[in-house]
Amino acid sequence: MVEFYDFFVHNSHVTMEFDLLFWGITLGFLGKVLLGITVIRVHGRIIKEHHIDEIVLKEMRSEKLLAIAAIMLIVIGYFLEITYFEFLPIF
Repeated sequence: MVEFYDFFVHNSHVTMEFDLLFWGITLGFLGKVLLGITVIRVHGRIIKEHHIDEIVLKEMRSEKLLAIAAIMLIVIGYFLEITYFEFLPIF
């Protein structure tokens, strides 16, 4: 039984799966952050140009704060995920 476990753990196929998982998580994280940054930049541009009435501008300012909070949550979640899967050993 121990030999089968050792073979399974050290098999390159298993290592490849973990590498794919890591890159999948990482690329998903980067995509979410880029999307959030894009939303923030668009809102910032519209706020600067003032081509929209004041009510919409106030709403966009609050959405911008929510987008910043969302990016922070994505970053925290990313580090929790890679720590859970032991890609980043903290403990």
